[in-house]
Amino acid sequence: MPSVKNIKNEVVDLTNGPTSYTENDGRNLSNFVENPVTVKGGPHGTINVINNLLSGGNKVWPAGTTFEWQGDNGEKSLVLDKAGETRNGNIVITLPSGSRYTVKDITLTTKANVKAESRTIDYGTKLTAKDLVTNTDVFPEGTTFQYVGNESNWMKPGSYNDVQITATYYDQGTKKNIVTPVAHRNVAINDSRRITVLKGYTAYTSGPADNKNKVPANQFVFPTWNSENTSLSSNASIAYTDAASVYEAKPVHTILYIPDEVQTRTLTAHFKIAGGEHNGKTIDPDAQVQVLFKKAGTLDTATNKIVYTGNWAPDWDAGDEATPVFHAVSGSWSLPPKGNDASIGLTSPSRDGYAVANIRYDGSYSTFTFANPNYNSNTVYMNNDNDVWYMRNDLTTYYVPNSLLNKSVTRTITIKEPGQADRTITQTAKLSRQVKVNGDDTGVTFEGFDGSGWKADSN
Repeated sequence: MPSVKNIKNEVVDLTNGPTSYTENDGRNLSNFVENPVTVKGGPHGTINVINNLLSGGNKVWPAGTTFEWQGDNGEKSLVLDKAGETRNGNIVITLPSGSRYTVKDITLTTKANVKAESRTIDYGTKLTAKDLVTNTDVFPEGTTFQYVGNESNWMKPGSYNDVQITATYYDQGTKKNIVTPVAHRNVAINDSRRITVLKGYTAYTSGPADNKNKVPANQFVFPTWNSENTSLSSNASIAYTDAASVYEAKPVHTILYIPDEVQTRTLTAHFKIAGGEHNGKTIDPDAQVQVLFKKAGTLDTATNKIVYTGNWAPDWDAGDEATPVFHAVSGSWSLPPKGNDASIGLTSPSRDGYAVANIRYDGSYSTFTFANPNYNSNTVYMNNDNDVWYMRNDLTTYYVPNSLLNKSVTRTITIKEPGQADRTITQTAKLSRQVKVNGDDTGVTFEGFDGSGWKADSN
């Protein structure tokens, strides 16, 4: 297989991300070799072809040409993903005709420049140079990112144009640290203070009654403010002083944390026997789950009192860790996660010798399904007699003895004929009936003919 020594090194720019060179028959490897010019005839035709692999000319390889990387370290795949790396190896080129050529002693080195983004942030937020860089993944471990010149004043709202960032990384080939060219971006700092979130509380930011412009309590005027609605550079600033005439320019703002009003609604499922000698008795302990709700409060500035006038909502910050908003007390429940509108499900226990009745007679409701807490959250689970069963907080599942649902009836027929001995015929009929919950979940009802609920087995 003819071969030729490489005559130049390749520098690969990874600024826009890592690149794989061995997928798709290694077509990306063609970036490192030139297309051969076909030389017909002559004893040195093959050599002329190979030399042209590296000397320029047409770079469009014939369809079906494949490229294979043979790294000096034995690797067959070539993925360049970090700046400062050096890879050595050969590239084997196979033309559609079957001819193969090797370009030897290829050296690949990688570099990268910083890509950064402009950001708008809230007052009090501090960004490192690295926070603004969007292609940190292409730099090797140990890379440092730094601001060039003056860093933004993170405690002073405003716009900071031409924020400059560079990166410093180690290059394996030169054994030196490389400093990238400067990346230029902008940073804007909003004049809003970040509000701490406290579970169980709602931050009241409307300010006192004298907040005539209705500016949120976590916002202030710019430092250059010197009179209402102005920031004239020719005038001295009076922002954040006692001389300020409007609330948003005053030096102290208070954010009140108002405790949420909370409410616990308990769902209870009963399991009772219907019929037989144990009629009305409990067959299994009640299953219970608590559903937790909250209502946000606000301040009535006229009376300076807390009022609760909003809607109830599921409290996703409360409840069990695995199932927020719920606290399972007993039983086997299927509880929907946050953002899921599925119903609350109940698994009823099974008992030998009994059939479970948990569907209303008309099929419209069941005793094992409760509404999602987001459904009509102001009224759901508030009583045990709602016409809509899944809105109730109390449902009963019934267990009916199998003896009340299946029985056999036997009759004996004696045939008397003159001059003959009596003959006896015995006939047995198997009867069964279905059972469902009645219309108000206070008991069961049987289905069948003539009101008895019984029907004959067809066999």
